[in-house]
Amino acid sequence: MLSIAFYTLSAMAFLIWCPNAIAMWNGFKKLPKLECFDALSDADCPSLSIIVPACNEAHTVEPAMRTLLQIDYPNLQIVAINDRSTDDTGKILDALAKQDARLSVLHIASLPPGWLGKNHALQRGADQASGHWLLFTDADIHFAPDALRRALALARSSECDHLVALPHMILEGFWEKILVSFFGVMFCFRFRPWLALQRGSKWHMGVGAFNLIKATAYRAIGRHENLRMDVLDDVKLGKLVKENGLSQNVTQAGPLISVRWLPGLGGIVKGLEKNAFAGNSYSWFMTFSGCALIVLTVCWPFAGIFFAPLIAKLFCAAAILGMLLAAKTLARMSPAFSFYALMWPLSALVFAYIMLRSAWIATQQGG
Repeated sequence: MLSIAFYTLSAMAFLIWCPNAIAMWNGFKKLPKLECFDALSDADCPSLSIIVPACNEAHTVEPAMRTLLQIDYPNLQIVAINDRSTDDTGKILDALAKQDARLSVLHIASLPPGWLGKNHALQRGADQASGHWLLFTDADIHFAPDALRRALALARSSECDHLVALPHMILEGFWEKILVSFFGVMFCFRFRPWLALQRGSKWHMGVGAFNLIKATAYRAIGRHENLRMDVLDDVKLGKLVKENGLSQNVTQAGPLISVRWLPGLGGIVKGLEKNAFAGNSYSWFMTFSGCALIVLTVCWPFAGIFFAPLIAKLFCAAAILGMLLAAKTLARMSPAFSFYALMWPLSALVFAYIMLRSAWIATQQGG
């Protein structure tokens, strides 16, 4: 019986890691690189509005906003939303707005019933926007001066309604490198960004760092009104685009768009516990199943190469190679070395904890 369990676990790990890693490796080759597109001339640049929600972002908002204000783009409007911040976020944004007329600041003092804070802020910001294109981004994203000219060049050449840019992830320290790289691979396995490029497919993408959408398309999908209580608003925006028969494109932003996403082990746990239960459809069954699947298929191969029978050892070794291949693919987006995948058993345990903690907190708070 023990050998059967060894074979089953080893084969399961192999079937999860190898086909998905190969699909990811080949899929990322299909994603255009933003740096490969020539920046649009002034005459070709459509009007653009950037919507930036910020809630207690005093430690990140000023350097990020300064990169927006340094962007080389005509017909640019920037709408920053101070969403009920209790720190100096509002003061910082107001001071920056005095320095640049392109920036306006909307202060939100209360949240109406039936809305999540960020979704409401995005909706209010979009209501103030006048551009033909809308860019929804976060308050910690850094942009190169020519990033938007290149992004609009890509959007125009591909004739898409919605462009998602996967940012360059700035990672500092051991925990950020092993946890963020692991999360990135899990995200790609689940959402398969390379398949979102296919017109008519149900695969969809969206990221909080960079959701660029035509204003007409945004209104056609019902705006954020249709995402009032959705924790995964960035991904679900992409889903609405596809459900309404519109087209998407996904690009690797490289150094043109960057973010230090969640700082340190504590920041990662706190940041992901907000969304993990929603990602499991608010289901305890999916939460427990996901924890078991992650822990067994990530941790077992590293034990199995020592303790399993020969054939099972080969399956385990192949699964580990699949992890390394997936990490190498993701290294195009972040500086994490491929060999950090060898530390992913630690990542699996941390993510199992995050999922369980997220489910517990959400249940205690009534969902």
